[in-house]
Amino acid sequence: MGEGKNVFGRIINLESGYAQGDISQVSKNLLTAAVRSDKPLALCVAGEESSLKFYEGSPCLFIKSENQHTNFTNQIKYSPDGQYLVSVSSDKRIVLYDAKTTSLLRAKQNAHEAGIMGVDWIGSDKLVTCSNDKLIKIWSLEFEELKVLKIKDNPTLDDFQVAVRSSGEDIYSVSLNGNINHFKQPLTSNSSLPTDIYEGLSGQPVRLLVDSNNSTFYVIDSTGRVCNTLLM
Repeated sequence: MGEGKNVFGRIINLESGYAQGDISQVSKNLLTAAVRSDKPLALCVAGEESSLKFYEGSPCLFIKSENQHTNFTNQIKYSPDGQYLVSVSSDKRIVLYDAKTTSLLRAKQNAHEAGIMGVDWIGSDKLVTCSNDKLIKIWSLEFEELKVLKIKDNPTLDDFQVAVRSSGEDIYSVSLNGNINHFKQPLTSNSSLPTDIYEGLSGQPVRLLVDSNNSTFYVIDSTGRVCNTLLM
């Protein structure tokens, strides 16, 4: 998935290593993809084209496009229970869909003061977003703003937030300068500042993964390099 002259995404069988099909109906670079493992298998992709593309089955057959954004769609994510899909965009909008019908449920305009770069689920009933406005926000499914987290009192351009993940009630985000910010139990803490800050990549980070079982997080930069660090 990503840049390509004719093909912008491909489905790979992990056991065989062979391609099982190409992602169709895409004309610009893809930035994000999400898979719902419930049968039938569902796939959604999005990116510079701004619209979401929905596919079903294996190999994935194109079902429909959903045009709810006016700028790059930076991340999409299915809820853990498979009931919802959320998308965030550089247009500052959060959109919630019914994962099974792919229909629009609700949208939040101007959720941040700048483009929204990342989103994750806290359980299946809350969302966390990060933005170039240097803030992280926690939302209910009705888009009630539950809490605002910040990196520091006087942030700089290095504090643009480019990725966010939850682990239980803890929140991890990645700043433009590669730092990983840990907010421990933000919903119950009085502080809106990070509990810990870990130095991350020297390159530009684009994604963050958290493996709670092995107490490890992984940061992926724009070159595809992966950095893994043990959680403190």
